[in-house]
Amino acid sequence: MKKKKDDENLTPWARYQKEHNQRNRTKKSSKLGGAKRGTAKKHPGKKRNKLTQKKVRQPLHIGKGIKIGLLSLIGILILITIYLCAPISRVQTIAVQGNKRVEKSDILKKVTVRKNDVIPATWFKERGDEARLIHKLPDLKDAQISVSLLGNVKIKVRENAVMGYVVRNKYYYAVRQDGTVSKKSATQPDGDYPVFRQFKDNQVLKRFLSEYAKLPNEVQNDVAEVDYTATKKERHQLHFFMNDGNEVYAVLNTFAKKMKYYPEISASMKKRGIVDLQVGAYSYPRGQSDESSTSSTSTDPTEEGSQSSDSKKNSLSVESSAKSKSADSSSSSSIDNVDYQTQQRRATQNSVQGFTATDEENPDGN
Repeated sequence: MKKKKDDENLTPWARYQKEHNQRNRTKKSSKLGGAKRGTAKKHPGKKRNKLTQKKVRQPLHIGKGIKIGLLSLIGILILITIYLCAPISRVQTIAVQGNKRVEKSDILKKVTVRKNDVIPATWFKERGDEARLIHKLPDLKDAQISVSLLGNVKIKVRENAVMGYVVRNKYYYAVRQDGTVSKKSATQPDGDYPVFRQFKDNQVLKRFLSEYAKLPNEVQNDVAEVDYTATKKERHQLHFFMNDGNEVYAVLNTFAKKMKYYPEISASMKKRGIVDLQVGAYSYPRGQSDESSTSSTSTDPTEEGSQSSDSKKNSLSVESSAKSKSADSSSSSSIDNVDYQTQQRRATQNSVQGFTATDEENPDGN
């Protein structure tokens, strides 16, 4: 009641100012209240709207990625299936390289890879087969297996095979290609291996074995014994005893190059005898003296590489019957050459008897 009376007593201007001030106060109070409420209500609502928008959009992008990934995976699986069903996914060939003493069949028996095996499956067998080869075949030093996508399997090996038996103090010790002498001795050699005598120096033995390994298997299989018969004239003379009954004299530096022609020389000989490969290549019957020699074979395959095998096997015969003057002169020159070789061989044999009569080496080569 008092407020109404006071309002009535106010002048129109005072009443206007009072109402105006009241309006301003109500506006300020409404703004302040709205601001307080807005901090708790309006802003979280906006964030929620943004989050809901993101949540709505994200499944769209994720769905496209999943579809692309699934399609790619299905395509890869289809290609793999087609490849595995095709013949190109199978092992086609298995080749063995580097073997000489070890038979190919023995190597193939020890590996698990077989023809028509699936190529991806063989990749998991490579390391196991390599270790198995070295373990099961002591004559192998190293083995590598590679499988191509075209189905070609290559087995590359390096050998360290037993080449023979070296004699030390009347005992036989197996010796490998790299010159390693076994510590286990035997009173008799095992198998069909040759025997190596008088190799006192291990370095000479290693050098000989490295060259001996180069000989064809056909020649190696025909060697029964090798003596290192060093002389004053020839420090590195070798005396081979062959299984076919022939004897061969050669030199350490050149025997590997010349003895690969031994099968041809042996085939051209009418009787078993001596083959001299020290200077050139000569053969003559055993026990035949210089004066009574009636025939000899002279071939030098290393100097006649471009000639045919027939020219290497030409026989120079000296017969008692008279021939033309040109034939007599050529025959006499060949006899002189053979006589010189025979004299050299006899001198060598005499010196060998005085040089290597008794001693056999110890296992350490000292």
